[in-house]
Amino acid sequence: MPAINALQELIIAIDLCFEKGLVAPTLALLYSGIDAMAWLGLPDDQEDVTGDDFIRWTDRYLLPNSGIPCTALDLYSSRCGIVHSMTAESRAIRRGAAKRIFFAWGNQRADDMQQILDGIGQSVSAVQVDAMVKAFQIAVGRFVEASEHDPELNRRVEARHDKIFTNVQAQAGAAPDSR
Repeated sequence: MPAINALQELIIAIDLCFEKGLVAPTLALLYSGIDAMAWLGLPDDQEDVTGDDFIRWTDRYLLPNSGIPCTALDLYSSRCGIVHSMTAESRAIRRGAAKRIFFAWGNQRADDMQQILDGIGQSVSAVQVDAMVKAFQIAVGRFVEASEHDPELNRRVEARHDKIFTNVQAQAGAAPDSR
């Protein structure tokens, strides 16, 4: 069986969670995926992804032509709430720097939710989970394409790619991979 790395597993897990209607885990995995993709393109002298890196990657690869009606800062704020507390709360929201995001899925439509929220004066962005999943898939493709056309980005991606956790199934009698 061929080796599969954690990013490939993550993309599969996003689809599985989404198909099962597991919204919070889908979002947590999407946000983790954005963090990981941003990490791949970091400068050589930077090991850790920051909020600014998440926002830059989101602005460049995820949001263009996605139809997602919020900012990269709003998504980062949502990421902090979901990843740290499984809530819609984050420091940026409490400080008024970002809008809260409400998510629609299944037969619920974000446009309908947005109309209701606007009607009652809520400063919230309604986002379709389906659109987030699709936008992430497209964004990964954009990032891969960008790295194929930018030798410096490609070099950084290749150097970091080798560090990604890899799951290798050992055959009977074979020594397991130490990664």
